[in-house]
Amino acid sequence: MMLLDAQMQPPSPRGRGLGERGKMITLPQVTKPRTSIHRELYGIIGHVPDAGNILREWNAAFRERGIDASMDLYPTTEANLPERLSEMFHFDRRGYIVGKDLAKAIIPLLDRVEPSARRRPSSAKASEGKGVAFVANKDGVLLGMSSKEESQAEQGVHV
Repeated sequence: MMLLDAQMQPPSPRGRGLGERGKMITLPQVTKPRTSIHRELYGIIGHVPDAGNILREWNAAFRERGIDASMDLYPTTEANLPERLSEMFHFDRRGYIVGKDLAKAIIPLLDRVEPSARRRPSSAKASEGKGVAFVANKDGVLLGMSSKEESQAEQGVHV
């Protein structure tokens, strides 16, 4: 194991670094910020079936419409969900497609949730609500929506 000296460059945010008293530590994984101030960033968080195809469809739709935007995958669990939502502000991400595994856990962390995302069938228990399928960052307000159609209409993109 090699220790860094004053002449060496620090490791990448995804690598290892020096901790207290020169011990090696693993740094948390940091996602990439946007490289252009005009580029709009979107993402997928949680487990979304066929995420690869969704990424291709959204990115192709952005290109076809001449929109300077990109959709990326951001590995997310319930434990790091608050961090991912915070990144929406820090990196000006415009929206996330939310996997079913996070659809209900995300609700209390949002500023507003559309009624359809909270609504549940009359025969269902409160814990069986529909959940959030998309989160939009609208001028610093995190808005949760329940369907792909709502999210696409909100963002002006129809894939």
